[in-house]
Amino acid sequence: MKVCHYLTTLFISVILYATNTQTLAQEVPGTSAARINPTRIVVPANQKSGSITLTNTANVEASYRMTMIEVGLDGDGTLRRLSDDEVHPDHRSAIPVVRFSPKQVRLKPGESQVIRAIVRRSGMESGEYRSHLTLQALPVVNTIQLAQHNGEAPVWEDPSAGFNIGVVVPVIIRHQDTQASVKLEKATFTENDNNMLNRVKLSLGLTGNRSTYGDITVSLISGRKESVIGKLNGFALYYPYSTQNITIPLSETIAKSAIDSNSSIRVQFRSRVVDAGQEFWLDEKITPVIQQAEVN
Repeated sequence: MKVCHYLTTLFISVILYATNTQTLAQEVPGTSAARINPTRIVVPANQKSGSITLTNTANVEASYRMTMIEVGLDGDGTLRRLSDDEVHPDHRSAIPVVRFSPKQVRLKPGESQVIRAIVRRSGMESGEYRSHLTLQALPVVNTIQLAQHNGEAPVWEDPSAGFNIGVVVPVIIRHQDTQASVKLEKATFTENDNNMLNRVKLSLGLTGNRSTYGDITVSLISGRKESVIGKLNGFALYYPYSTQNITIPLSETIAKSAIDSNSSIRVQFRSRVVDAGQEFWLDEKITPVIQQAEVN
Protein backbone atom coordinates (compact mmCIF):
# COMPACT_ATOMS: atom_id res chain seq x y z
CA MET A 1 0.00 0.00 0.00
CA LYS A 2 2.90 2.33 0.78
CA VAL A 3 4.41 1.54 -2.62
CA CYS A 4 1.19 2.50 -4.43
CA HIS A 5 0.95 5.73 -2.44
CA TYR A 6 4.56 6.61 -3.29
CA LEU A 7 4.10 5.95 -7.02
CA THR A 8 0.94 8.04 -7.13
CA THR A 9 2.68 10.95 -5.38
CA LEU A 10 5.67 10.64 -7.71
CA PHE A 11 3.40 10.57 -10.77
CA ILE A 12 1.62 13.75 -9.65
CA SER A 13 4.97 15.51 -9.22
CA VAL A 14 6.27 14.41 -12.62
CA ILE A 15 3.20 15.33 -14.67
CA LEU A 16 2.83 18.74 -13.07
CA TYR A 17 6.49 19.56 -13.69
CA ALA A 18 6.57 18.19 -17.21
CA THR A 19 3.47 19.91 -18.53
CA ASN A 20 2.40 22.49 -15.95
CA THR A 21 -0.79 20.67 -16.62
CA GLN A 22 -3.68 21.71 -14.96
CA THR A 23 -5.07 18.30 -15.66
CA LEU A 24 -3.97 14.88 -16.60
CA ALA A 25 -5.59 11.65 -17.59
CA GLN A 26 -3.12 8.85 -18.10
CA GLU A 27 -3.98 5.29 -18.99
CA VAL A 28 -1.65 2.49 -17.94
CA PRO A 29 -2.14 -0.95 -19.55
CA GLY A 30 -4.32 -3.11 -17.33
CA THR A 31 -5.53 -0.26 -15.14
CA SER A 32 -8.46 2.09 -14.99
CA ALA A 33 -8.32 5.45 -16.72
CA ALA A 34 -10.41 8.59 -16.86
CA ARG A 35 -11.14 11.70 -18.89
CA ILE A 36 -12.36 15.00 -17.50
CA ASN A 37 -14.00 18.04 -19.04
CA PRO A 38 -13.25 20.85 -18.50
CA THR A 39 -9.69 20.44 -17.31
CA ARG A 40 -9.89 23.02 -14.50
CA ILE A 41 -12.41 24.07 -11.90
CA VAL A 42 -12.57 27.85 -11.56
CA VAL A 43 -15.36 29.43 -9.53
CA PRO A 44 -15.56 33.23 -10.05
CA ALA A 45 -16.53 35.59 -7.24
CA ASN A 46 -20.16 35.82 -8.39
CA GLN A 47 -20.79 32.07 -8.55
CA LYS A 48 -21.57 29.45 -5.90
CA SER A 49 -20.26 26.35 -7.64
CA GLY A 50 -18.36 24.84 -10.53
CA SER A 51 -18.25 21.37 -12.04
CA ILE A 52 -16.38 18.85 -14.14
CA THR A 53 -17.58 15.75 -15.97
CA LEU A 54 -15.68 12.54 -15.23
CA THR A 55 -15.76 9.73 -17.82
CA ASN A 56 -14.47 6.19 -17.36
CA THR A 57 -12.42 5.58 -20.52
CA ALA A 58 -11.26 2.09 -19.54
CA ASN A 59 -12.88 -1.18 -20.56
CA VAL A 60 -13.57 -2.19 -16.96
CA GLU A 61 -15.89 -0.82 -14.29
CA ALA A 62 -14.12 1.41 -11.80
CA SER A 63 -14.60 3.53 -8.72
CA TYR A 64 -13.00 6.97 -8.46
CA ARG A 65 -11.95 8.42 -5.13
CA MET A 66 -11.54 12.19 -4.71
CA THR A 67 -9.00 13.85 -2.41
CA MET A 68 -7.54 17.36 -2.20
CA ILE A 69 -3.83 18.18 -2.15
CA GLU A 70 -1.66 21.30 -2.19
CA VAL A 71 0.46 21.93 -5.31
CA GLY A 72 2.98 24.71 -5.78
CA LEU A 73 6.61 25.57 -6.41
CA ASP A 74 9.27 24.01 -4.22
CA GLY A 75 12.63 25.59 -3.39
CA ASP A 76 14.00 24.62 -6.83
CA GLY A 77 11.09 26.20 -8.69
CA THR A 78 9.57 22.83 -9.56
CA LEU A 79 5.77 22.58 -9.65
CA ARG A 80 4.76 19.55 -7.57
CA ARG A 81 2.78 18.31 -4.61
CA LEU A 82 3.91 20.08 -1.45
CA SER A 83 4.16 19.01 2.16
CA ASP A 84 2.68 21.26 4.85
CA ASP A 85 6.00 22.94 5.62
CA GLU A 86 6.63 23.74 1.93
CA VAL A 87 3.41 25.67 1.29
CA HIS A 88 3.93 29.39 0.62
CA PRO A 89 2.88 31.51 3.64
CA ASP A 90 0.57 33.63 1.42
CA HIS A 91 -1.14 30.61 -0.14
CA ARG A 92 -4.84 30.22 0.64
CA SER A 93 -6.03 26.63 0.51
CA ALA A 94 -9.36 25.84 -1.14
CA ILE A 95 -9.81 22.74 1.03
CA PRO A 96 -11.69 24.49 3.89
CA VAL A 97 -14.05 26.40 1.59
CA VAL A 98 -15.14 23.82 -0.99
CA ARG A 99 -16.90 20.46 -0.87
CA PHE A 100 -17.48 17.99 -3.69
CA SER A 101 -20.62 16.11 -4.58
CA PRO A 102 -20.31 13.19 -4.95
CA LYS A 103 -17.03 12.39 -3.16
CA GLN A 104 -16.66 8.96 -4.74
CA VAL A 105 -18.25 7.50 -7.86
CA ARG A 106 -18.51 4.10 -9.51
CA LEU A 107 -18.72 4.10 -13.30
CA LYS A 108 -19.18 1.45 -15.94
CA PRO A 109 -17.00 1.61 -19.08
CA GLY A 110 -17.88 4.76 -21.01
CA GLU A 111 -20.17 6.07 -18.26
CA SER A 112 -19.91 9.71 -17.07
CA GLN A 113 -20.66 11.59 -13.85
CA VAL A 114 -20.88 15.33 -13.17
CA ILE A 115 -18.91 16.30 -10.07
CA ARG A 116 -19.83 19.61 -8.45
CA ALA A 117 -17.55 21.84 -6.40
CA ILE A 118 -19.74 23.80 -3.97
CA VAL A 119 -18.24 26.87 -2.30
CA ARG A 120 -18.89 27.94 1.29
CA ARG A 121 -18.16 31.69 1.12
CA SER A 122 -19.01 32.57 4.71
CA GLY A 123 -15.95 34.05 6.40
CA MET A 124 -13.80 34.13 3.24
CA GLU A 125 -11.40 37.01 2.72
CA SER A 126 -10.93 38.76 -0.61
CA GLY A 127 -8.58 36.91 -2.93
CA GLU A 128 -7.92 33.53 -4.49
CA TYR A 129 -8.13 30.12 -2.84
CA ARG A 130 -6.42 27.22 -4.65
CA SER A 131 -5.82 23.51 -4.16
CA HIS A 132 -5.71 20.51 -6.50
CA LEU A 133 -8.25 17.71 -6.72
CA THR A 134 -7.02 14.19 -7.39
CA LEU A 135 -9.38 11.58 -8.81
CA GLN A 136 -7.82 8.17 -8.44
CA ALA A 137 -9.24 5.20 -10.33
CA LEU A 138 -9.77 2.14 -8.15
CA PRO A 139 -10.84 -0.98 -10.08
CA VAL A 140 -13.87 -2.78 -8.69
CA VAL A 141 -12.75 -6.04 -7.07
CA ASN A 142 -14.94 -9.15 -7.14
CA THR A 143 -15.87 -11.23 -4.11
CA ILE A 144 -13.24 -13.90 -4.81
CA GLN A 145 -10.50 -11.30 -4.65
CA LEU A 146 -12.05 -9.87 -1.50
CA ALA A 147 -11.93 -13.29 0.17
CA GLN A 148 -8.34 -13.81 -0.89
CA HIS A 149 -7.33 -10.54 0.72
CA ASN A 150 -9.40 -11.05 3.87
CA GLY A 151 -11.17 -7.76 3.21
CA GLU A 152 -7.98 -5.69 3.61
CA ALA A 153 -7.84 -3.04 0.88
CA PRO A 154 -7.81 -5.45 -2.10
CA VAL A 155 -8.15 -2.52 -4.49
CA TRP A 156 -4.61 -1.46 -3.60
CA GLU A 157 -3.00 -4.88 -3.45
CA ASP A 158 -4.55 -6.85 -6.29
CA PRO A 159 -1.59 -7.47 -8.67
CA SER A 160 -3.88 -7.69 -11.72
CA ALA A 161 -4.96 -4.09 -11.14
CA GLY A 162 -1.50 -2.62 -11.69
CA PHE A 163 -0.81 0.91 -10.46
CA ASN A 164 -4.01 2.92 -10.69
CA ILE A 165 -3.20 6.50 -11.52
CA GLY A 166 -5.84 9.09 -12.12
CA VAL A 167 -6.38 12.76 -12.71
CA VAL A 168 -5.04 15.94 -11.13
CA VAL A 169 -7.29 19.01 -11.44
CA PRO A 170 -6.62 22.55 -10.16
CA VAL A 171 -9.47 23.97 -8.11
CA ILE A 172 -9.50 27.78 -7.95
CA ILE A 173 -12.03 29.77 -5.94
CA ARG A 174 -12.06 33.56 -6.27
CA HIS A 175 -13.76 35.83 -3.74
CA GLN A 176 -14.54 39.53 -4.16
CA ASP A 177 -11.83 41.54 -5.97
CA THR A 178 -8.99 39.71 -7.71
CA GLN A 179 -6.56 40.99 -10.32
CA ALA A 180 -3.22 40.06 -11.88
CA SER A 181 -0.60 41.33 -14.30
CA VAL A 182 2.34 39.54 -15.92
CA LYS A 183 5.76 40.95 -16.84
CA LEU A 184 8.48 39.46 -19.04
CA GLU A 185 11.65 39.77 -16.98
CA LYS A 186 14.19 37.84 -19.08
CA ALA A 187 14.48 35.64 -22.18
CA THR A 188 17.44 33.30 -22.65
CA PHE A 189 18.28 31.09 -25.62
CA THR A 190 20.15 27.86 -24.88
CA GLU A 191 22.33 26.15 -27.45
CA ASN A 192 23.09 22.49 -28.06
CA ASP A 193 26.45 20.87 -28.73
CA ASN A 194 26.27 21.93 -32.39
CA ASN A 195 26.06 25.64 -31.52
CA MET A 196 22.44 25.73 -32.58
CA LEU A 197 19.76 27.36 -30.45
CA ASN A 198 17.09 24.83 -29.48
CA ARG A 199 15.24 26.25 -26.46
CA VAL A 200 14.20 29.54 -24.93
CA LYS A 201 13.86 30.06 -21.20
CA LEU A 202 11.45 32.77 -20.05
CA SER A 203 11.37 34.41 -16.66
CA LEU A 204 7.87 35.71 -15.97
CA GLY A 205 6.85 37.94 -13.10
CA LEU A 206 3.34 37.81 -11.58
CA THR A 207 1.79 40.58 -9.50
CA GLY A 208 -1.67 40.84 -7.98
CA ASN A 209 -3.69 38.36 -5.94
CA ARG A 210 -4.73 35.67 -8.43
CA SER A 211 -3.33 33.08 -10.84
CA THR A 212 -3.27 33.33 -14.63
CA TYR A 213 -3.82 30.74 -17.35
CA GLY A 214 -3.45 30.72 -21.10
CA ASP A 215 -1.29 29.99 -24.15
CA ILE A 216 2.22 31.35 -24.75
CA THR A 217 3.63 32.20 -28.18
CA VAL A 218 7.27 33.20 -28.74
CA SER A 219 8.27 35.00 -31.95
CA LEU A 220 11.68 36.04 -33.27
CA ILE A 221 11.94 39.53 -34.75
CA SER A 222 14.80 40.20 -37.17
CA GLY A 223 14.50 43.53 -38.94
CA ARG A 224 10.97 43.67 -40.34
CA LYS A 225 10.48 39.91 -40.24
CA GLU A 226 8.61 38.28 -37.35
CA SER A 227 8.21 34.50 -37.15
CA VAL A 228 6.82 32.17 -34.48
CA ILE A 229 9.56 29.96 -33.03
CA GLY A 230 7.84 28.31 -30.06
CA LYS A 231 4.49 27.69 -28.36
CA LEU A 232 3.25 26.41 -25.03
CA ASN A 233 -0.47 25.80 -24.55
CA GLY A 234 -2.33 25.54 -21.27
CA PHE A 235 0.18 27.26 -18.99
CA ALA A 236 -0.57 28.69 -15.54
CA LEU A 237 1.27 31.19 -13.37
CA TYR A 238 0.12 30.36 -9.87
CA TYR A 239 -0.39 32.95 -7.17
CA PRO A 240 1.33 33.62 -4.75
CA TYR A 241 4.61 32.96 -6.62
CA SER A 242 6.01 36.22 -7.94
CA THR A 243 8.42 34.70 -10.49
CA GLN A 244 8.39 31.52 -12.51
CA ASN A 245 10.87 30.22 -15.07
CA ILE A 246 9.70 28.09 -17.99
CA THR A 247 11.60 26.49 -20.87
CA ILE A 248 9.96 26.21 -24.30
CA PRO A 249 11.49 24.02 -27.05
CA LEU A 250 11.88 25.85 -30.35
CA SER A 251 9.85 24.58 -33.29
CA GLU A 252 13.14 24.27 -35.16
CA THR A 253 16.75 24.98 -34.27
CA ILE A 254 18.13 28.43 -35.02
CA ALA A 255 21.73 29.22 -35.96
CA LYS A 256 23.46 31.22 -33.26
CA SER A 257 24.67 33.62 -35.93
CA ALA A 258 21.04 34.51 -36.76
CA ILE A 259 20.78 36.41 -33.45
CA ASP A 260 22.45 39.81 -33.49
CA SER A 261 22.14 43.16 -31.72
CA ASN A 262 19.07 44.05 -33.81
CA SER A 263 17.21 40.84 -32.92
CA SER A 264 14.46 40.66 -30.34
CA ILE A 265 11.80 38.22 -29.30
CA ARG A 266 8.12 38.87 -28.70
CA VAL A 267 6.29 36.93 -26.00
CA GLN A 268 2.50 36.80 -26.00
CA PHE A 269 0.56 35.19 -23.17
CA ARG A 270 -3.06 35.01 -24.30
CA SER A 271 -5.77 34.32 -21.72
CA ARG A 272 -7.82 31.15 -22.36
CA VAL A 273 -10.86 32.91 -20.91
CA VAL A 274 -11.24 36.66 -21.47
CA ASP A 275 -11.59 37.89 -17.89
CA ALA A 276 -12.78 41.46 -17.30
CA GLY A 277 -11.60 42.42 -20.78
CA GLN A 278 -8.15 40.82 -20.28
CA GLU A 279 -7.36 39.16 -23.62
CA PHE A 280 -3.58 39.11 -23.14
CA TRP A 281 -1.77 38.68 -19.86
CA LEU A 282 1.42 39.67 -21.64
CA ASP A 283 2.54 41.06 -25.00
CA GLU A 284 6.12 42.31 -24.76
CA LYS A 285 9.34 42.46 -26.73
CA ILE A 286 12.78 41.90 -25.22
CA THR A 287 16.40 41.48 -26.32
CA PRO A 288 17.33 37.83 -25.75
CA VAL A 289 20.43 36.52 -23.99
CA ILE A 290 22.32 33.48 -25.33
CA GLN A 291 23.44 30.89 -22.80
CA GLN A 292 26.56 29.07 -23.82
CA ALA A 293 26.45 25.30 -24.11
CA GLU A 294 27.98 23.51 -21.12
CA VAL A 295 31.31 21.87 -21.77
CA ASN A 296 31.54 18.30 -20.42
